[in-house]
Amino acid sequence: LAAPQAEFNLAWKDGSLAQTRSAELGPLSLTATGRFADQVLTLNDARLSGENGLAMTANGTAGLAAGAPLAITAAFNQLPASLANVVRPDLAASGLLNGSVTASGTLQAPNVSYDISLAGGSTAQTRQASVNAISARARGTFASGLLTLEETVMNDPSGLSVTAKGRVQLADQQPPALDVNATIAALPANLANAFLPDLGA
Repeated sequence: LAAPQAEFNLAWKDGSLAQTRSAELGPLSLTATGRFADQVLTLNDARLSGENGLAMTANGTAGLAAGAPLAITAAFNQLPASLANVVRPDLAASGLLNGSVTASGTLQAPNVSYDISLAGGSTAQTRQASVNAISARARGTFASGLLTLEETVMNDPSGLSVTAKGRVQLADQQPPALDVNATIAALPANLANAFLPDLGA
C-alpha cells in the first residue's frame, strides 16, 4: 500500500451523467488504458465519443509527486459549448468547440499551450444583442503566470469583429498586468445591457 502499482483498461458504453444530460448530450462511450506506478499516472490512450461527431482524446504522463514532470496532450472535436451551462445555467451557451491543449512542466507549475476554435457560438447575453453565430479562435500559451495571446479572433455575421494579441501577467492578490493590442469593429452597444440591465445602451 505504500507504493501501489496498477494497470487499467476501462470501457464505458452508452454512459451519461446528470451534467451531460442537462447539456443535452446523448449517450457517451469511453475507453482508457494506462498504468499507475511510482506516483506517475501514464495514460496510454483515452477516448471519449458521442453523437454528432463528438470526440475527445488524451495521452501522456502526470507525476503526482512535487516537481515530477507533466506531459499531457488532449484534443477535442465537436464538443458542445452547452457543457458550460452545467456551471452557469443562465449562460445558455450554444455552439461547438474544436481544438487541442498540451501541458508540460509540473502539476504545481504547468506550462500550457492551447488552440481552440468555436463555431456557431452564442449565449443568452449575446443573443439579446442579436449576436447569434459567433466564430472564434484562441491560440496561445500560459507559463509562470504569464498568459500569451498569440491569436484571438472573434466575428459574427452581424459584423462584429474582434482581434487581440499580447500578454497578461497574472499574480497572486494583484490585478493582472495587461500588454494587449485589440481591434474591435461593430460591437453592439446593447451587448452591455445583458450584463448591466440599467445601462440602457
